Amino acid sequence: MLFSSQRNKLLSVLEDLKFYDLIDPGGGDISIRCDDKSIMTTPTGSAFRRWHVNDEDLVVLDLYGNVIAIAGKVFLYYKKT
Repeated sequence: MLFSSQRNKLLSVLEDLKFYDLIDPGGGDISIRCDDKSIMTTPTGSAFRRWHVNDEDLVVLDLYGNVIAIAGKVFLYYKKT
């Protein structure tokens, strides 16, 4: 799976935010920078599911907003630098 260590880190941070009540179901996204060409984010609607997110829910985008991977499937050719 693309960026598996970053996926684990994002899910860990999300769990910490939930534990300390630092996020609520009002909306928003949580994202991290994977490398110099891509960003990983929670999908729209995560907050309404009480932030129940797993690693296959995370979306990887390039810096122009194009989807690189979602649900563990790679859509665009991606070459790590």
